[in-house]
Parts: sequence; C-alpha cells; structure tokens
Amino acid sequence: MSNSSKYTIYQVRRGLTREFGYMGFEEIKSLEIKVDLANYDKVYSGEVEVGGGQDGDVLETLFMIFNTDHPQDYKGRSLSVSDIVELNGEVLL
Repeated sequence: MSNSSKYTIYQVRRGLTREFGYMGFEEIKSLEIKVDLANYDKVYSGEVEVGGGQDGDVLETLFMIFNTDHPQDYKGRSLSVSDIVELNGEVLL
C-alpha cells in the first residue's frame, strides 16, 4: 500500500551556518539555542509517495532523494541534521 505525504524542507540561512548550521537538534538544545524558523529558509516543498507511509519511511525516502537524487529544480544543500522537515503539517526536528 502506498501513501502520499506533503513535505517542506527548511535549511539554516546561509549567513547563520557558522553559528549553528549542521548541528543536530539535541546539540542546539544543549547550547540553549532557540530553534526559530526565522533563521531558516524554505528551500523546497512537494509530495512524496512511500509504501507503508510511516514517518520514518518518509523521512528515509526524503533523505535519499535530497542527498543522492536531487530534483532538477532543487537549489538547497544536501539534507543535514540541522534541517527542519515539515511533514503533513507537523514540524520534525
């Protein structure tokens, strides 16, 4: 069974990558840095179909797409631990 999920990818603004780009959520939290969407750019959104439709399956598929097989119109960096993914309206860190 295949399910479709809507997603949006946000990446740390280029001017801020030195401060906290490429840090995972736990590291950002331990440094008491507030995760604020104002510090991120919306770089891509779309819909993806994944068998099973579990969030983990969808995230794994997005990771593969945005690290090994970028869409032609994608202008962001490869997906990283510092990126935020919104999946079906729910923000995932």
